[in-house]
Amino acid sequence: MELIADSGGSKTRWYLLSDRGLISFSGIGLNPNSVDRSSILGEILRIQKKLKSNPIRRVHFYGAGLGKTARRQMMSAILKRFFPTATVRL
Repeated sequence: MELIADSGGSKTRWYLLSDRGLISFSGIGLNPNSVDRSSILGEILRIQKKLKSNPIRRVHFYGAGLGKTARRQMMSAILKRFFPTATVRL
């Protein structure tokens, strides 16, 4: 399964791609320039719980606010924390 995120400042559109098809859902925006780390952690935890029965092999995160290396590293570390067996791409 693949998890794809298209994130801006106000919302994130999530897509779960599996051999059974595509499921999409929304969440809060995860721009690290305007959302604190704690809120990002809480939102990713919510997403992880929602997908509990689906083993995620790859995470593709396309988001605003990832222009600086430190922001990309933070987001990558958070995603790897919640999806430890997945390949994470930003």
